[in-house]
Amino acid sequence: MEKCEKLIRKGIHPNHLLDGLVNSAKFVLSKMNDLIVSNGFSKEAAVKYGIRSSLIGKVPLTDLNFFTDLVVRATEIVGYENLKNMGNMYPHRIVDVKIAEGGSLRDSHTVDGIVIFGKPPHPRMPREVNDAKIAVIRNVELITPKGQGIVKRYWNYRLVFNRTDFLHEFERSRKQYLFELADKILASGANVIIMEKGVDDLLLEYFADKGVLVIRGIPIQELERIAQSGGANMVADLNDLRPSDLGYASRIEVKKLGERHWIYIKGCKNPQTIDIVLRGFAHQITGEIERIIYNALRAARTAYLDQRFVYGGGAFEEEIALALERHAETFTDKNQVVMKAVAEAFEGIPEVLASNCGLNTLDAIIELRARHAKGEKDAGIDGVGRRIESMEKLGVYDSAKVKEYVIRAAFEVAYSILRVDEYIKLRPLPEPERYYKQRMKALSKEHVKKLREDYGLDYVKSAEESE
Repeated sequence: MEKCEKLIRKGIHPNHLLDGLVNSAKFVLSKMNDLIVSNGFSKEAAVKYGIRSSLIGKVPLTDLNFFTDLVVRATEIVGYENLKNMGNMYPHRIVDVKIAEGGSLRDSHTVDGIVIFGKPPHPRMPREVNDAKIAVIRNVELITPKGQGIVKRYWNYRLVFNRTDFLHEFERSRKQYLFELADKILASGANVIIMEKGVDDLLLEYFADKGVLVIRGIPIQELERIAQSGGANMVADLNDLRPSDLGYASRIEVKKLGERHWIYIKGCKNPQTIDIVLRGFAHQITGEIERIIYNALRAARTAYLDQRFVYGGGAFEEEIALALERHAETFTDKNQVVMKAVAEAFEGIPEVLASNCGLNTLDAIIELRARHAKGEKDAGIDGVGRRIESMEKLGVYDSAKVKEYVIRAAFEVAYSILRVDEYIKLRPLPEPERYYKQRMKALSKEHVKKLREDYGLDYVKSAEESE
């Protein structure tokens, strides 16, 4: 649009610009097929290149290979075939990033399962469980039922008994009820119980004596991910709990990361949702790395669905720009001027890359043009080495599918805006006029009425009522 605006100022009619944009778009999209360099890549290699390309320039160079392997490991655990079926759930519902403060970035790791913040609620419960059979229970409280004389847990209440045997009978009935609930769970063969709601302290001790690990107070979203990862069926009625409803994990252990305890559920059966534990001291840095990891996971899915790649570092855009300039010479009308303007726009990408890494923009573009004119289609901007280098040598590739989407969107937006016949731009108000208008708006009846509704200020009266 910036290049087209200059042509409009020179007197070229928008209709000629539209014709030139259509011809440019057709040529660029057809030229893309000649610049694809990755037809020989396997799907696994394409995923790795897609992840690495999305991380270049966003994470420290010394940590590039580490984070590439971290994300690749996550996609391998979930399964490459599952990437294409995840849709809008991917990546947040499939791969979640848990931030554990403390340590360095290189202490981050991928878990073949789920990580939960917390620790066992009883000191005698096991800290490690091998061959875990997991019962996932939602919307059930293992406490004394609420009814006459018994109110909600943690509330202060008092029971008055006229005879001592009534007290003994009540305590016996309460224990019998709670132990029946516990035995229904233990009868399924579960040695790990993960619950959405609470558990009575009496049962915590009972489970601890049985060597059963209880994890309580888990949010429903996390409960669903645990069930999905471990292959369990969530149960809302203990009478329906069967051995077939249990999930499996090869190992559950409690670890202390920094100042907090975390529970690792690892080695799950066919995990379709996993966690990445991100370490680091500064919250600002870990938050940014989290966003970068999610973008890398999206790039992995895109690369798996479409294994076509082009050279990165501005090499693709420079090749398009030179080819478009040559193609423009075949036109003898105003299309030639428009297509050369589009070529200049494509060349703006390597200009920005050169400027961002500290290169002299003019010198970099001159050298880049010369090398592409010699046939070096992979010559691009090396942002780390601050030079013009072979992108094939560096292994820097961009997804052709993303490039195609961006190019189509750019041409469509430019075409839509240029079809507008005329626009009117109002002059800015002088400063006294602008302040006067703001005061009048603040004193209007509509504004005062809105204030009264928002804040309940009945004493605020409009100017008309005051008079």
